[in-house]
Amino acid sequence: MDMTGNTTERRFDTNAASKFLLDEEGVKLAPGTLRKRRCVGGGPRFYKAAGAVFYSESSLREFAAAIRSPEVSRTSELRRLDTPNNAQP
Repeated sequence: MDMTGNTTERRFDTNAASKFLLDEEGVKLAPGTLRKRRCVGGGPRFYKAAGAVFYSESSLREFAAAIRSPEVSRTSELRRLDTPNNAQP
């Protein structure tokens, strides 16, 4: 909480974001990959402040949730999810 009583969200630089994704969300993404995805797209949302790049905790969690598959008990269930209209292969 800041001095005005507002809840402040944690923010992470690139290295800390990579560590947070692995430690908290189980997503292994190297700092270099985060840097590349800032240029080409496909990574978590970020912002710049005074020339430095930061990721909010919520953007990292949203990114991890978006790329994570649902929990399954066997790999064949993932193949079914990848087929159009969830049709049996």
